[in-house]
Amino acid sequence: MKSDVIFALWPHVATVAIALLIGLVFGTAACKKREQNARPLAASATPQAPERGERVVVEPAAAEFFEARVLELQGDRVRVQMAANGDTKLVALSDVYRLRPPTRNFSRGDFVICKPSGSTWSACRVESSESGLTITNAEGKEGRVAPTDAIAPSAVTELNIRRRFDRAEERAEFERGLVRAGSPVAPAGWKPGPSERVLARLEAGWFAGSIHELGKKEVRVAWQGNDRITDVAITELVPAPPYSVQFHKGDYALVRPLAPSGAWQPMRIESTAENEVVLRDAAANKRSVAPSDLVPLVARGDGG
Repeated sequence: MKSDVIFALWPHVATVAIALLIGLVFGTAACKKREQNARPLAASATPQAPERGERVVVEPAAAEFFEARVLELQGDRVRVQMAANGDTKLVALSDVYRLRPPTRNFSRGDFVICKPSGSTWSACRVESSESGLTITNAEGKEGRVAPTDAIAPSAVTELNIRRRFDRAEERAEFERGLVRAGSPVAPAGWKPGPSERVLARLEAGWFAGSIHELGKKEVRVAWQGNDRITDVAITELVPAPPYSVQFHKGDYALVRPLAPSGAWQPMRIESTAENEVVLRDAAANKRSVAPSDLVPLVARGDGG
């Protein structure tokens, strides 16, 4: 009896099983299609290696670029000839950009690799995309290029360019603050005395020395760290530190150089403690020194 029932029901069971199997196959195919449609093109596209003789742009260091011609492919490296001077260089294939990229519409604020002139390629930012591209470089110089003279960077290169722009803006902000800060100023009524330690202004900056011989308008200065003696106007002298002033965060000061004969470097104060001052220079390098290693800067009109 049981076998008769199973035999009678078998066509219905088979029909249901086949329907489920068909649904599973088509459902899986639909899911795969949706995944492929959702996947970014860059993730599935395999970039083609440049051909011998092809012109390319190379990023040998972060946000630095040069144009070259491909001489030879060597696995994951490429030997190229630089357009600027004809020198040959072996570079990583991942650092090479082809000059035949897919067409892309750039927008204001995009970071790109652009050719402002000749065979020179630079890190750029798009300021306008109307009637060509208006671009600026990291130093703020503006220019115009054709969209065909702009390359969309990879994510890594875009980060390199962004960092370069950020560092350039930090340096520009530092320089603006330094101009506002002014210069070293001698205290009111100060006059140099025999053998007194001083700082003197030369074309290359401020340098330490001592009074070798006094004059009415000029003095002879023996420079620290060498045997030179030079005539310097009294108006170009200030006493060597320490100074009886209170330094604060945001102030600018000249900092004693590591080498005795070096120039005193302007830096901005980041923080202060009882016997320590932390400063940074225009390149964001930091130093910790004692207050006695600093000469304050005074803006014109603030007095001394």
